[in-house]
Amino acid sequence: MIYTELRSFHKTTDKPVTAGTREVLRNYVLILANTGMRHGTEALDLRWKNLLWITERDETYLGLFVDGKTGQRPLVARDRAVRPFERQVELNPELSSMTLHEVIDAKLDEYVFVTRLGQRAARANLARNFEKLLDRLGLVYGADGKKRTLYSWRHFYATLDLQRGVSTHVLSRQMGNSTGVLDRFYSKLSPFMNPGLHSGRADRPDAAEQVDQTPTSEPDIPGEPVPPPTLSAAAKAFDLFDAGKLSEATLLIALGVSQEGYALDEDLRIRALTALEQGRLTEDALAKVLG
Repeated sequence: MIYTELRSFHKTTDKPVTAGTREVLRNYVLILANTGMRHGTEALDLRWKNLLWITERDETYLGLFVDGKTGQRPLVARDRAVRPFERQVELNPELSSMTLHEVIDAKLDEYVFVTRLGQRAARANLARNFEKLLDRLGLVYGADGKKRTLYSWRHFYATLDLQRGVSTHVLSRQMGNSTGVLDRFYSKLSPFMNPGLHSGRADRPDAAEQVDQTPTSEPDIPGEPVPPPTLSAAAKAFDLFDAGKLSEATLLIALGVSQEGYALDEDLRIRALTALEQGRLTEDALAKVLG
């Protein structure tokens, strides 16, 4: 919802400065979500000279150097961050005639997050407009009751990597945190989030072949448009339950647990087990969900 709304959010104001901030906000959010950078000084101090292309085994990746709490560190951006960086080049009136490759090769000492008015995006303005966007979508608070902020994208990035089975050691190098901090902060994450890794199936000889036959797009990670997956009624019910908009009793009704032939796919069974582990679903309800 956030990703979709950001495409046209700048059109909802007639103030040039606000519109410019919101255009940058779209790219800023996607870059935070696809790099794990800290919102604020770490991201907003980023300059084009801090970006570079990394080539390994005939593959090219986008790398960055950022200055954070632990000093300067390198990180690799997900491929989905490339297009938002390209849009930042296009927005900058001083660089709009150049390509991203040309800007990076030129090692320009210019800030990345600049509006089409030539102004450096302000931290307070970005945060204020992001909060207005969340309020517009009814997403200010998460299912845990905590207020969402631009810093939440860092947690979003970390959670997705941990779900993929990335070790805290590898993740700590990317995010500039110690493994101890990551272990403590994300200790609530469940092994159910990556059952294939723990079951050993990911190591089977046919695993690579199975992966090659699946789509390469990552709809759970913001980036350029991908075809939206078909959402089942059961999945939608779980989304509403996770967002705190559906009670446990209503979830059971929406799932149709008492109907003949009721069955739940494996992904939703895992979500139910995770909800139990997090204390959001009772054991009695879990038994009904699992059938």
